[in-house]
Parts: sequence; C-alpha cells; structure tokens
Amino acid sequence: MAETILGSLVCLIIDLLAAVADFFTFGIVGFFSQMLSWLVFAFWFKIKGVKATATLAKRFVIPIAVQLIPVIPTTAATFLVTVYIENHPEKFGLLEKAVSTPAKK
Repeated sequence: MAETILGSLVCLIIDLLAAVADFFTFGIVGFFSQMLSWLVFAFWFKIKGVKATATLAKRFVIPIAVQLIPVIPTTAATFLVTVYIENHPEKFGLLEKAVSTPAKK
C-alpha cells in the first residue's frame, strides 16, 4: 500500500511536469518525459516481479490502453492500472490470453 501511494505521488509529479513542459514545447518534452518515466517504472516492476508487465507486449499494451482515455494524468493512471491488474489477476484472464504467446506442442 505504501509503495502504491508513493508511486502514485511520483507519477502525479511527473504528469504535472509533463503538462507544464507540453505547454511550452508543444507536447515534445512532456511525451519524452512520460515515456522515459514509464521505462523506469517498468524496470521497477520487473525488479519487484510484477506479472502484469512481465512480457514486452504487456509493458506496452497497458500504457497504450490507458492513453486512449483523454484528459487524465497518463503516467499515474498507467501506474494505478498496472497495480490493479497485478493485485486482481483473476479479472484479467482475457488480457492474459491476448498478450501471451501460444504454448509449443
């Protein structure tokens, strides 16, 4: 729980800085700052053993799906969605099948 709160606060700060940077650089700096921060979070999730971002496809499916929702802090939302998926794997069996590779026979 403490990591979720701390991670959310860090993500909100990143989103705030990205919004300010977007205003002054027409979306370029904000995009790159959010992209690089997500790579850091994906690395952190990998170290922690999170299965929601275990494969390369899952590391990018979640952020792309969250970015489809307009006008939200995307880094914070992606972080919270990833934490929710990790804590409730039984609700996301379809996502697991969609991004997993077929088993070899």
